[in-house]
Order: sequence, then C-alpha cells, then structure tokens
Amino acid sequence: MVRYIITLLTILILMSAPSLSADLSKGKAAMRRGDYTAALEEFKPLAEQGNSQAQYMLGSMYDFGQGVKKDPSAAAKWYKRAAKKGVMDAQYNLAEMYRFGDGVSQDDTLAAKWYKMAAKQGDASSQFKIGASYAEGIGIPQNVNTAAKWFKKAAEQGHSDAMIKLSINYFTGVGMKEDHAYAYMWLKIAQTNGNENGKEFMSLLENVIDRSQVKRAKKLARECIAKDYKGC
Repeated sequence: MVRYIITLLTILILMSAPSLSADLSKGKAAMRRGDYTAALEEFKPLAEQGNSQAQYMLGSMYDFGQGVKKDPSAAAKWYKRAAKKGVMDAQYNLAEMYRFGDGVSQDDTLAAKWYKMAAKQGDASSQFKIGASYAEGIGIPQNVNTAAKWFKKAAEQGHSDAMIKLSINYFTGVGMKEDHAYAYMWLKIAQTNGNENGKEFMSLLENVIDRSQVKRAKKLARECIAKDYKGC
C-alpha cells in the first residue's frame, strides 16, 4: 500500500512536469485520462530506448496492473533499469520488492543497497527504511549510530515513524546522547502529526521525566515545528 501511494504521487508529479519528448507527453496525458492502453503504447518504446522516466512509468504499470496484466517480475525489471539511472522512486520501489520478495528473489542485502541509494537522494521513506536496516542489522552490518543518523534525516522531513524511532534513541541513549526532553519532543511532534503508534511509550515517558523536562520538551516541540523540523 505504501509503495502504491508513493508511486501514484510520483506519477502525478511526473505527469505535471515539462516533458522532454512529445511521445512521453502523450503517455502522461493518456495516464491523466485513465487511458492506460494508450499510455502503454507511448511509454514502452521509450522505455526500450532507455528513457528513465518511461522505464519508471512502465514499471509502475506492471506493478499495479494498469493497462497490462499485473506482473511483479516485469515491474522489477523496469524499475531496476530506471533505478540504475538514478530515478529515486524506482530505487525505493525496487528496494521494497527485494525486501519482500515481490517479483524478485527476496534479498535483504539488495534491499538495503537500493534503500540507501534512494536515501542519499533525499527520499524520507528510504531514509527511514535504511535506518531500520542499520538498527536491526538486516541486509547490512548493524550500526546504531548510523541508524540514528538516518532516522533523524527522515524525521527532519516530517516522517512520523522516524520521529518515534528517534524518540526511542534519545530515551535509551542508543546511537546518540541520552536526552529525555528530546525523546519527548520528537514523540510529541509525531503525535501532533497524527501518528498514534507511540501511545504506550508516551505514557512511559510521562511517568519517567519530571515536569520541568516536559515543559522544556513542549517548548522545543513548538520551536521544532516552527522550523519545519530542521536543525532540532
């Protein structure tokens, strides 16, 4: 579901961006009106010629069965071609496919590789996923310090699950200096953004830290939100 939402948003962005080719433009127009057969006729030749946007779009069509029979193997093939050319969302989708063995043989090492490549380009979901990979040592050597670094990068982009992970890191002192006020701050921001996954942890925090820390943490949360989560 997450891959579908991210892919859909990316397709909408690509369709609204200036096109480098008339055929690509026709394919985007066909996607907008829901004519997937026409879109396929435009994207497939371009993808075969090496156009990375068309390769990503074609991969998504096979991924979600738009104008073609759903085919995870074909989706992975086209995502991989686009990913190798630096298409960030193709890198994330390919990582997800390796992580769950969807259309490819399950491979945590390759999943981590592609998450990291997309993370380096600034994709928040990939930053969170590579952080989790480092934290748990899945597909990559465990490194809690590096995990915390990626969680923070994702949190600074508003990724609420990363905020919760970062909160736990601050509370336990794993991967960073222990600071209960910052633990409360990040968890409070995640909850403000509608993420209720840390309810039990919040109850624990409120029973552990004193009122002065809570007051400081709430002030820090307001300041952090005002800065759009950057440099908190």
